Amino acid sequence: MSNQVLLWGLFLIPWLTLIFMPREDVKRYMPAGLLSTVLCIITTEIGIANGWWYIRETTYPLALMPTYTYSLGTFS
Repeated sequence: MSNQVLLWGLFLIPWLTLIFMPREDVKRYMPAGLLSTVLCIITTEIGIANGWWYIRETTYPLALMPTYTYSLGTFS
């Protein structure tokens, strides 16, 4: 399996699960999900700047953000 297929799957599948959630639950949990995404983005940027970890491959050609920041991090 290609790494790009896996990364794109990790990006799209969590967003597609919103279809199955009731609208009230989406409204209730989206602020917490967005807060966790912002905190994850800040942590990732600090980690990359300080050399804590290295991102080898991403789905975004112009950014060093890993896929879980925009997908799985939103639903944690």
